[in-house]
Amino acid sequence: MERVYPKELIEEFGNDLDTIFGTPEEQTTKKDLRSIAGNTKEYARLVKKLPNNGILDVYDKFGKNARPTFLQVGIEVLKMLRDSGIFDEYKLPKLGVNYKRLGGHLVHWNLLYLRYPVQRNVKVWHILRDILIEWDDNLNDPAYVRVLSDGTMNVNDKQHGNFGRLIMGAEMVCVEGIHSDDQSMDSNMYASRNIHNLESGWENDANVRVTRAQDFEREGKPIKEDDKPTLDFYNLLEEEGCGWQERGLAKRPRLCNRGEDLFDHFQTYGESIFLRCVKINTAMWPHGELSHEFVWGAAEFLKQMKESGFTDSQMRDIAGYIQRAVGDTYLDNPKKQNRATGQGTLWGSVKAFRDSLERTGVNKDWRTSISPNFLIAAGIHNLIMNMNAFHKHNSNRTIVKYTLPKIKLNDVEIEVIVPYFNSGWGAKRKGYVDSVETDKAFDHTKLLFEAEE
Repeated sequence: MERVYPKELIEEFGNDLDTIFGTPEEQTTKKDLRSIAGNTKEYARLVKKLPNNGILDVYDKFGKNARPTFLQVGIEVLKMLRDSGIFDEYKLPKLGVNYKRLGGHLVHWNLLYLRYPVQRNVKVWHILRDILIEWDDNLNDPAYVRVLSDGTMNVNDKQHGNFGRLIMGAEMVCVEGIHSDDQSMDSNMYASRNIHNLESGWENDANVRVTRAQDFEREGKPIKEDDKPTLDFYNLLEEEGCGWQERGLAKRPRLCNRGEDLFDHFQTYGESIFLRCVKINTAMWPHGELSHEFVWGAAEFLKQMKESGFTDSQMRDIAGYIQRAVGDTYLDNPKKQNRATGQGTLWGSVKAFRDSLERTGVNKDWRTSISPNFLIAAGIHNLIMNMNAFHKHNSNRTIVKYTLPKIKLNDVEIEVIVPYFNSGWGAKRKGYVDSVETDKAFDHTKLLFEAEE
């Protein structure tokens, strides 16, 4: 069988896509991809060559609610393969013998569309490693589609396998599905096959649940009960200009790449506390990510303050203390979106303190084994007290108007030391004032730990 590519691909990449795969003469000197089937070391080497960790961020490329053609997305997949240089040394496997199929219809590629956010980011590494290298045309599943009355089709499952089929040069695509003009059927079709599927991450399942719920609302149908908590979560974040994205993508402002954890904090701490923590996060770091670590620790801190009897007005003041203390020390940086882990982050400082404690043996410190939310909350408490001590020492002003009880676990107080830097963590100027010894200024190096990442 010969490879037959759509004209859209030929216009972009040349005859037989020779700007990617090389001319027939050039291909005679290249190794067959199938020759490395089962060679995990070589898989890993090739995958590392792919841009953006082998993931095509479809929302960034096309928009959150776009409906690009299958070929438009396919062109972006092929660009990543071209830019990787993988096909400078390898060539595609042969199409092989095509056995007669039972069921399914062959249609032209230009009828296919992809609807976001029903479909997920394209894992180009998966297409390379699991589809192209192991290619067998007879085992390539049909695209699962909704056929609209205008004859176009939304692909609601098997996008990866059929990107493989497109790249391999199959003249037409095999489809199966239903006829419907109901938009909700897209997410309904996808959900029936993929929600709770181990190959589908929480972020993607959540996107599908939200889209299905929104479609049902527009069509006057009752939202499925299973989808409502996720829709409420989405709507709350959307009001703040926030959201989530799949893990492995470059961090972006106001997005969280640990959406499942963030959703758990929303359910654990309730809407009021959770929303307040999101607002603090975005106010401190308008250019930074939505950090689940910060939200988790701040929510635990506010929960314990609320349980101590502070009024709503006082809780607003306390939220302001968090914002000021954390925001002064861990400054916003328009060029870097990381606010979650490593040096120059709140969790990085708390983790550095934890890692400085004895972790084994009879002298093992109990704080090394407790959940991070309690440690981060205790770190926030210490940071606020140190901020207050700093300003009292330098200008005789008391920032904090209340006595804030220490963070506890099972009625045991948790001590965590986090230095406050009025000029920002990276500047590390003029030291820091300890809240216990307010009359004495200490050099900051006494509280920077060797174990810091």
